[in-house]
Amino acid sequence: MSIESVASMPSRWFPRLRAVLGRLPLGFLGTLVLIALVESALGGMRLEIAPPPTLSWIASDDATRSGLGPIDVLCLGDSLIKHGLLPLEIERLIGKPSFNLAVSAAQPPTTEAMLRHALDRGARPSAIVIGYSPDMLLGGPSASVRNYPEILGPLELIDLAREARDRDFGTEAIIGSLLPSVRARFELRAMIASTVLDPKRERDREVTASMLLRNWSLNRGAQFTPERPEYRGEVSEADIERLSARRFWCNRLNMKAIERTIRLATDRGIRVYWLLCPVTPALREVRVASGSESKETAFVEGFLGRFPGLTVIDARESGLPSDCFVDPIHTSGRGALRLTKAAAAILADPTRTGLVRVSAPEVDWGDPPYETLHESEFAVRSAAGRLRR
Repeated sequence: MSIESVASMPSRWFPRLRAVLGRLPLGFLGTLVLIALVESALGGMRLEIAPPPTLSWIASDDATRSGLGPIDVLCLGDSLIKHGLLPLEIERLIGKPSFNLAVSAAQPPTTEAMLRHALDRGARPSAIVIGYSPDMLLGGPSASVRNYPEILGPLELIDLAREARDRDFGTEAIIGSLLPSVRARFELRAMIASTVLDPKRERDREVTASMLLRNWSLNRGAQFTPERPEYRGEVSEADIERLSARRFWCNRLNMKAIERTIRLATDRGIRVYWLLCPVTPALREVRVASGSESKETAFVEGFLGRFPGLTVIDARESGLPSDCFVDPIHTSGRGALRLTKAAAAILADPTRTGLVRVSAPEVDWGDPPYETLHESEFAVRSAAGRLRR
């Protein structure tokens, strides 16, 4: 093709394009423009629309985009890590700046994506702490089809769907990635209904979102949850079933994602610590009696054989009592302080590798040194009250 013919192509294309557009109804073109404007506006409101679990995905991804700064220790995983490891306490104990990128209901591909995005966007940690709640290892990505489009682009979603061999997930996730109104359709319906029928409920939802974002920001991604005196450590049969406490196995997709996460870090000279988080004594009894805990141990030891530099911090027998939990699996602020202290002792010694069992030492509780969710809620409501006045 000659240079002259290439140069003449636009002049030949434009009349044809104008002819095609001229045959389209103006109303149709206007509708497309309106849809694009609405979707763009909704994309900019994702923090305002998202429910709390999804909000954690967005906030952590936004943290990697805005830059984490000089971080030495990066904590990644699901809500057990988000509730259980306090970056400010890690820094206080061992002098290493830290950040918690864990999110609610994270699966191994979520953790892998968070780490990859953080490294691609400039984070240079010397160590990472990862953690996986056993129940989050069982299923594929369809369980979090609402959340994945918040952190993955269309091409990443296609790769995830292809690896999971889940066409339905891929279709829904990609459409949700392109159209925020589709992925947030349930939240939008609830918002509209509560705004019209129950404005107080809508204001409470806004306070909850602001409260969580404030608490995560002040605690460098961690959630400092206050004590819950009414919870006595009880575990119902519904809890046991919901948490798959009597069985343990790992989905093929999740297995590969864990391997890639560890390899991604070790290839860059980053030490990897895998934290096995504690649960309430009653739930652990079920896991031990059913054999699921021993299966988890064998599963993790398989990674130790493939990655000699890996350190597994086993806190399942740490001795945390029931009053250090707010439900069967999530620690309160006091439980998090004790668990963080135990983990920090291992982080402080880079020579420790293999399986290391730890106990959670007592802490001088007094007034919590970090802002709790209750304090965050009070601050948000007080600020809202001053604005209304």
